Order: sequence, then C-alpha cells, then structure tokens
Amino acid sequence: MNIIRKNKTQQFICKVEENIPLSKDIFKLKIESPEIAQTAKSGQFVSVLCKDLVLRRPFSIAGITATGFELIYKLRGQGTNYLSGLKKGDEIDFIGALGNGFGITNQKSLL
Repeated sequence: MNIIRKNKTQQFICKVEENIPLSKDIFKLKIESPEIAQTAKSGQFVSVLCKDLVLRRPFSIAGITATGFELIYKLRGQGTNYLSGLKKGDEIDFIGALGNGFGITNQKSLL
C-alpha cells in the first residue's frame, strides 16, 4: 500500500479485498486500508480516482472491517462501471477519509 500525504488529507493506493454483487446493479467493494479502518467515523467518505475520468468520485463509507472499509454503490455511470470491474488484488486510488464525521451519543430508542 502506498500513502501520499496531501495537506491534511491523505491519498492512498490500496488493494481491493473483494467486490461482490448484492443485486443486479448494486455492489459491495471491500478495500484494504488499516489507516482508514482506525480513523474513519460515521458520516465520512472517500474520493475515488476512476480510470479515464478527470474528477474523482465521492463514495460514503458503508462499513469498517478489521483490515479496511467497505463501499456500497449502484451502477449509474462511468465511475461505478469502472468500480464494478475491479477484482481482488487490483489497486484503487482514493483520498480520505473526508467530511465531518459524527458520533452517536443518544443510546435511547427513538421509537
């Protein structure tokens, strides 16, 4: 894994652990990144560099694993089509974790 520091954010080039379809057009992408797993908070996102596209694409972090994090995405255009073609062991370039995370402090049920 390569880490490139950019101001307060970090650019990562990490390995894909898994990219599985959950339905016809929805996928779960697991990315190996212990740094994100240790520092990401609820509500944050990563900005992914998709091949042949100029602008990075933002994706909410759907979950944290022991070795990285997960993205859930729906096939909608060139960026998500690129992601759907990634296989285990492929490299992915992203910046993150971005955004203002939040903690859940109210333990009382709302319903």
